[in-house]
Amino acid sequence: RGHREGDLVSFLDMGLPDLLGQENFPIPPSIDQAFRLPGAATSKASKPNRKPFPRAILVKFRWLADRDRVMKAARKMKSLQLEENRLMFFPDLSAEIQQQRRMFNGVKSRLHNLDIEFGLQFPAKMRIYHKGKLLTFLTPSDVEAFIQKIETERSQTERSQTERDNYVSESS
Repeated sequence: RGHREGDLVSFLDMGLPDLLGQENFPIPPSIDQAFRLPGAATSKASKPNRKPFPRAILVKFRWLADRDRVMKAARKMKSLQLEENRLMFFPDLSAEIQQQRRMFNGVKSRLHNLDIEFGLQFPAKMRIYHKGKLLTFLTPSDVEAFIQKIETERSQTERSQTERDNYVSESS
């Protein structure tokens, strides 16, 4: 906010090290271009009591190493705020990789329902953290098989617990 499009590169040149920690940037990142994408903010923001949607800023770094340092520092920080705005950093992925990652959407909701921690790893691998182990899956069908196994284990555990509870109440 308050920065014209032409000033965006200079704002990011100075602001990224301050925001993400000077220790991560002994040399400031070299940015060739930066611009805000036009947002569809006007349609939903015009409704009362709704904040406008955030607009993405596309940044082209001169060096791949600079982009990687920014992404790594942002990942370490987890939650970033600038004034009252939450900032999120995402790599620009090709349409093909985005499609491969979208294929995991169905299993992601099921994993959420099972309270299982997971994440996507580049380019399109699913990492699942379960019982202290890190598991990696290459296809949604592999994740489906894992979910079936977990659901079966949980239902068997629930049945066993119910049987034990019934046995205790009958013997009392």
